Amino acid sequence: MKFVRELSHKEAEELAQALVSWDDAAEVRRARAVRLSSKGWTVPRIAEALDACRWSVRHWIELYEAEGLEGLKTKPRSGRPAKVHEHYMKVLKQTIETPPRRLGYPFNGWTLPHLGIYMDKRTGVTVSSRHLGRLLKGLGYVYKRPRHDLSHRREPKLYELKRQELEELKKGLSSRRGSSSWYLSTSAKCI
Repeated sequence: MKFVRELSHKEAEELAQALVSWDDAAEVRRARAVRLSSKGWTVPRIAEALDACRWSVRHWIELYEAEGLEGLKTKPRSGRPAKVHEHYMKVLKQTIETPPRRLGYPFNGWTLPHLGIYMDKRTGVTVSSRHLGRLLKGLGYVYKRPRHDLSHRREPKLYELKRQELEELKKGLSSRRGSSSWYLSTSAKCI
């Protein structure tokens, strides 16, 4: 049977204080396991009471014996290093401010996939479109779908003439709707 070593009066008080003052539920659970062990509870009984596996309870007791209360604290874990760095963000900001046509692309506005491909070529860092959108939002940019229109290609006089013709046609249709009636007769039976 694994039990925590006999605690001094000071250690027992520190453990009791930790149970009251700590905010992290996982840390409190570990401290509770050590405290129950100091009161003579067995590892299987503690595991059942705290809904933990026996290995975890033994590990928590060992951590406490090796490092004290600090051993029960949640330690920061190192994760995957960030791909995006300061240089990437600087290039991204410059790129988003530059029209794609000026960089030799056949389109007028950046899409997330196109921007991702360009940034990959320029920096060697591949980032998903979704993450790229989050980075742009962090820089204060708002992504929206482009509205494509051909208003820059129309002739203003011809456009106005055709718009007036359309309005006249609409007026003519609305005045005819009330005066005529339609009746459709068929000899086919409906099922």
